[in-house]
Amino acid sequence: MKIVWLYIGTVFIVFFIFAFLGLIELIELRVLDNRARDGVVSAAISSFTAMDIETAANRKGTTILTDADTGEITEVLVSSDEEERFIVLNKPEAIEIITQHIIYNLDLDDTFYPKDSSFIKVKDEPVIIEKIEIVNPGDPSFIDQTTIIIDILIPVEVMFVGKRQKEMQITVTAETFYSIYQRGY
Repeated sequence: MKIVWLYIGTVFIVFFIFAFLGLIELIELRVLDNRARDGVVSAAISSFTAMDIETAANRKGTTILTDADTGEITEVLVSSDEEERFIVLNKPEAIEIITQHIIYNLDLDDTFYPKDSSFIKVKDEPVIIEKIEIVNPGDPSFIDQTTIIIDILIPVEVMFVGKRQKEMQITVTAETFYSIYQRGY
């Protein structure tokens, strides 16, 4: 009878060890997901610097202040009326900015492989940017504000499963940009 209890105790100990390891793995994957998502979102938000100034200058409720000597734009004043304050991005420039910021934020090399200092643990597989789509107001779609959609694959290693690609789809809108800008972050 004592041997039965010994087997049951051993099974419980092994079960709890694997459950604890699984919990640690889930926490680690969640942290990786959050860090990667934050890096991609900040890359998308940084692309709002690629605003199409010509379109902005022609819209109602916008005032562009320029330096009298150099002619450079010093400030863009946007109406507080949400109907009037849309942003139109220069798509090629915005995509380039997003790509460069993803490389910087995720600490990748120029071929999208994680550097040794990157928080991404799988170093022998690249981060894959499947799609960067920018939809401006006026584009043929149902979206009424500037929206950036990024599909990205992050290499991860899952215990007992092996190496996989973690799929992420990040959507950033002009509303996200305005809310962060107004809070002063």
